[in-house]
Amino acid sequence: MKSYYEDRTKVQEGMARVRRALNNEDPIKDTDARRTIEDGYQRFDIRPGKRKGTIASDAEATFREATKELSDLRGQEAQVRADPKMGQKEKADLIEIIRDNMRQVQNEARKAFREMRPSP
Repeated sequence: MKSYYEDRTKVQEGMARVRRALNNEDPIKDTDARRTIEDGYQRFDIRPGKRKGTIASDAEATFREATKELSDLRGQEAQVRADPKMGQKEKADLIEIIRDNMRQVQNEARKAFREMRPSP
């Protein structure tokens, strides 16, 4: 699903911009850095990170977890495809279920991200 990857990229790139802005020598005086940081806090649900001086993002965590789940599902699909004991129909049915699960993971991540963002 193309829109899942577009949203995930927006979050990854946006968080990279926020982290660069925070590393600016004086983000409070630098208007662009301050705007980037404020926008990031609103769009990506940013909070203090576990380690001192770091930040974390609920949006980033949502997409990271979804990516992990998708990777696991791709592994399951590969196992099904490689199983010599399964017939073609059985493989096709299982692959369809796995792909439905993949779409569901993507849709849930996108929905969670949309719900984090403030309405325009």
